[in-house]
Amino acid sequence: MQVSVIMPVYNASKFIIGAVESVINLPQLGELIMIEDNSTDDSLTVCKKLEEKYNKIRLYQHENGINKGAGPSRNLGIKMAICDFISFLDVDDYYLPSRFEASEKILVGNPTIDGVYDAVGFFYKNNNIIGEDLTTIVKRPSGREVFKALLSPERGHFHTNGITIRKNSIKNMSWFREDLRLHQDTEFWMRLSYHLNLVPGRTTEAVAIRTVHADNRIHNADFSTKSILYTHLLEYFSNQPLRVMEKYYLARKFALFSVRKNCYKNILHFHIARIFEFLRAFLK
Repeated sequence: MQVSVIMPVYNASKFIIGAVESVINLPQLGELIMIEDNSTDDSLTVCKKLEEKYNKIRLYQHENGINKGAGPSRNLGIKMAICDFISFLDVDDYYLPSRFEASEKILVGNPTIDGVYDAVGFFYKNNNIIGEDLTTIVKRPSGREVFKALLSPERGHFHTNGITIRKNSIKNMSWFREDLRLHQDTEFWMRLSYHLNLVPGRTTEAVAIRTVHADNRIHNADFSTKSILYTHLLEYFSNQPLRVMEKYYLARKFALFSVRKNCYKNILHFHIARIFEFLRAFLK
């Protein structure tokens, strides 16, 4: 099994070496694709030095060296990938040595399986400790049940660092939405879980670690960015044939979001109207 690992890079020079060293010697690594997204620090210089040092690193930038964000960077990585399998690593995070052990056993020789999700742990940088909580889906659903599980907040979710997918399985799909600066990974995984056959890998222990620190992009998300995400999801799935229970879980998820404490102070009126418009359609 050979994997193309895609790593967007933006203003993360202090994290790059650690992330690269966590993946570069894994036996399943076919190539590490680094997309440098016009950083304002010395990230590009660090990336170039690493590309010279390791022959499995392939470094790219967007046309004219412009900044486009995580979604377009991952899409460029997918486009340039040459291996049969694809995974992702955020530049401020790192893989553990067991990263591909479970997914390799599952995916090799099982062409009907499109992807594997594994658990991701946390490293709290300020406290210098590894978190005990895992990002995973409980009860280990497979296939279409993964989609229903992602619609149920109490059943958890998976993290981008813990996904391994066949490149061939997504060749006819739209990839990461480039009009979403945040949450584009959540939107993509929802569509993937609906259309593809995803199965659990190692879900009781981490295969990768997410570093939690003050500069995480997601910390800058506000309620309006999530409302935009949810509006896109509702628009997309309103045009898909859903089972009765999937409609119920989808309606419940977004109804809970729209009435969450203090949301009326933050969410745009446009998105409130769109959310309830779709909820009425689903509940017919």
